[in-house]
Amino acid sequence: MAQYAAILEQATQVLLDQEVQRALAQGVIELDGDFTPRRVSNGSQTYPGAEYGYMSGRLQLGFQVSVISLCSPTYGCLELSARQHSGKMVSVTQAEGLALEAERRLGRRLLRRTDLLVQRLERMEPEMGRRQQKVAEAQQNLR
Repeated sequence: MAQYAAILEQATQVLLDQEVQRALAQGVIELDGDFTPRRVSNGSQTYPGAEYGYMSGRLQLGFQVSVISLCSPTYGCLELSARQHSGKMVSVTQAEGLALEAERRLGRRLLRRTDLLVQRLERMEPEMGRRQQKVAEAQQNLR
């Protein structure tokens, strides 16, 4: 299977390189990363390796799939990579892997916007403080 994936990757690289150049000509390369659950039936015997995990807000049997796509000026959306993970995989742990896979496929290092991350965390601080206060109150009530 890995051989087929490598052949397909090599065959599509020219198209991908052209789309990257078109995107750069417009001033920006836009990528979309997604972590999507793939639920299977609880009684299924045909999906070896499926595991229970928290997917779409509830405990389900299945897999998780991480997908990184290029927002293409010509084709709309080109998937660069898709990887299957266990159902119990936590999405937040996969962001770096998606970025590294995008860099590998594009042959470019992505701009790290840590300034935006800092701004987002600062905006979240009041809510985090409120939640921590509620947890402390709940713990106090348990004693």
